[in-house]
Amino acid sequence: MANFDQYEKKNGDKAWKFQAYLGTDKVTGKPIKTTRRNFKTKKEAQLALAKLQVDFEQKGLEKDGNETFQQVYDLWLYTYKTTVKEVTFMKTEIKFRKWILPKYGDLRVNKVTVRMAQEIINQWAKETDQYRILHSTAKRVFEYAINLGIITNNPLSHIMMPKREKQITTEKVKAYTKEEVKKISEYLQSKSGTYRSEYDKTLMRFLFYTGCRISEALAL
Repeated sequence: MANFDQYEKKNGDKAWKFQAYLGTDKVTGKPIKTTRRNFKTKKEAQLALAKLQVDFEQKGLEKDGNETFQQVYDLWLYTYKTTVKEVTFMKTEIKFRKWILPKYGDLRVNKVTVRMAQEIINQWAKETDQYRILHSTAKRVFEYAINLGIITNNPLSHIMMPKREKQITTEKVKAYTKEEVKKISEYLQSKSGTYRSEYDKTLMRFLFYTGCRISEALAL
């Protein structure tokens, strides 16, 4: 049995909530009821309840506040999938699987601190230029945890966004040494007498003293 209601938040926005009976506590024998709020649509609230009921039937209701990031993510993903195109869903899922879950997955959402979140994004900034997107994507799961009443504050909202250091590649300039220039000059001098040798000697001398590329010199 569940009740779905639309309500108005303090900022004037409208949202949906539900109150539901999940079953009976096997230890105390008392009925287990839950309230979840801050859903954008009634459908989103209904999907969240359906997933919650499945989880309860399989493993019982987790104690409030003890959920891991992985558990909240699973519930969020179940709803998120219905709101985006398949290609967008797949890209998001890859981000979580490759980057986000290895960092946050096993952490209790109510134990994640600003410092922990800061250290994670600092590390991402060293490894990928997608760190801002990864952070905002992970942040959505914590926002969802707030919607579910698991936490009251999003630690990812309070970090300082790092700037990624630009990778500057320096190209090594190849240049002749004085000794090499001397040897080339002596060789060209020994071949003097023909038009071609005079042409080569003049061209090389011009390149040595101006620093022009050969293509630039030939274009003159």
